Parts: sequence; structure tokens; C-alpha cells
Amino acid sequence: MSGIEAFSLVCGIFQVISFAHETITLCKAIYQGASPDEHLQKKAVSLADVSANVQARQQGMTLQTADERSLADIARKCNIAARALQDEARFISNHQKSGSLVATMHVAAKTSWRKRRLERL
Repeated sequence: MSGIEAFSLVCGIFQVISFAHETITLCKAIYQGASPDEHLQKKAVSLADVSANVQARQQGMTLQTADERSLADIARKCNIAARALQDEARFISNHQKSGSLVATMHVAAKTSWRKRRLERL
């Protein structure tokens, strides 16, 4: 892997981390009672797109050193986290929009479990 390829991969990983941080912050605010941001789903989709781009770049490279393999592993983990965050954002958006009491109680029952999951991500 050339220096430019490694730099490109690292930049992509940092972009995934930045998107993930924004999404987690927004999800926590919604769990604490804030109204859902209309851009939540767009951010989650952007995160998944950037993550897929990082994954695609990484797959086209030949990994020779331990550092390159470690970097590829970080890219893979970022992709997994991006998909999990996208699922979480979809869950929040879908349940927050529905105004039914049953849906609200259902979300309230799962809130503590999902908060821990979100913090773990």
C-alpha cells in the first residue's frame, strides 16, 4: 500500500468517526426528550456511504504489513459501527414520529437497553 493510499484510508476512517460522533450525539439528545432532527436519517445514510467507501478503498489494496492489516481492521470495524448506527437512527426516527401511546410505551421499555447499546457504539 502506498503512502497516498494509506493516507486516503485514514482520512476516510476519520470521516466515519466524525459522522458517528454527530449521530451518537443526536441520538442521545432524542433519547433525552429532544425532538428528532429532520436530518438524522440523512446523517445515518451519509455515515453508511462514507463507511462503504472506506471499505471499498481498503478492499482494493494489497495489505503487506501489520500496520496495514490493523488499518484495514479499523476500517472494517468502522463499517460495522456505521451500519449499527444507521439501524439505531432508523429505529429512533420511526418510533419518534409515530404518535401512538402503544409505540411510545414500547420505546420507553427499550430505552435503557438501547441507551447502553448506543453508548457502547
